Amino acid sequence: MEDALTDRGFTVPASFTFTEGYEVKGFVGTASYGAKYEGAGPFDRAAAEIVEANPKFPALQPVACADPVLTSPKLAGFSCTDQMSKTGYPGTDGGLDTVTLVLTSDGWGTRLYVRAEGH
Repeated sequence: MEDALTDRGFTVPASFTFTEGYEVKGFVGTASYGAKYEGAGPFDRAAAEIVEANPKFPALQPVACADPVLTSPKLAGFSCTDQMSKTGYPGTDGGLDTVTLVLTSDGWGTRLYVRAEGH
């Protein structure tokens, strides 16, 4: 899974541990991926690690539960929390192969959700 995300230009910071994911293969083209990672430590530190590991991505921005990126298609194992931010990076094929990240915190730890669209 991490190799597929790396191929799309995203690096998972070392402080995050993979907990679940999925792959959806199309008849042709590249597969879509979704993954959930658990992190320890405060939200701000996790956000800084993501930004540092992925300088090509735009800055993380606050996101609400009603945001379309959170509702369709569903992120692997996602649930809304009071503290959430998102960012995304367009792929290389005219907007295809985009990667979307959502970072959440529930006060006990952080979770990173990644969705990489195929084509």
